[in-house]
Order: sequence, then structure tokens, then C-alpha cells
Amino acid sequence: MSRSRSRFYEYLFLIVYLAAVAILLGLATRSDDEDDRFVAAKQECAERDEYVTVLDDGAGLSVQTLGNETDGTTLETAHCVLAALEAPESVVVRLDQTRALDGMQTAEWDGITASWTYHPDAGLGLVLAAAQ
Repeated sequence: MSRSRSRFYEYLFLIVYLAAVAILLGLATRSDDEDDRFVAAKQECAERDEYVTVLDDGAGLSVQTLGNETDGTTLETAHCVLAALEAPESVVVRLDQTRALDGMQTAEWDGITASWTYHPDAGLGLVLAAAQ
């Protein structure tokens, strides 16, 4: 193999290596930004509310509302969290219309997965997480 051909492959390897590192760094940064959304929503809507809990080092959020037999946060706080996470109105309406008989409900938007249940005695149990 000639010296110039060898040098070409060295440069090619270096370019591919640097591109891979840049892509991986970009993915890591994007993931951190997404995780910050849950922490920011907690701070904006329920900074001192024990019924709104950041999960998995910022990768998710749990919201438990007041029920007839359980303590919890207000429905307004849950709505604030959803607004902070830019949930579509269709998701908020589905959440508001959930009945105990409906069981576990789910929705997904902008890299966020939401799952929730509702019972008058237990309130609304909402879990928000970064979509896999």
C-alpha cells in the first residue's frame, strides 16, 4: 500500500471517529435537556408539594391528586404540570374525562409518555416519563 493511500485511511478514520464522538455528545446533551423538563415542571408548579415527585434522577415525574380517602395535590397543580410539559389539549381532556372504570390510560407527545388512573377515593395517579 502506498504512503499516500495509508495517509488517506488515517484521515478517514479520524474523521469518522470525530463524527461519532460528536453524535454521541449531541445525544447525551439532548437527553439531559429532556430530563430537565420534569425538574423544571416540578419547580414551576409544585416546588414544595410532596405529592408531585421527580423520579429516576429527573427522567420522570409522579403526580398524585386528592381523593375522597387519600391526600394529594390539587387538580390545578396536575394541569399546571401538564401545561409546563406542553401536553396537547386532547391529553388534558382525556385525563379530565377518565372514570374509575376506564383503568390505566396512556398518551405520548414530544418524547413524553403519560400513564394515569383515576378513582374518586384515590384521586388521579399520573406518571410522566421520557419516552423510550
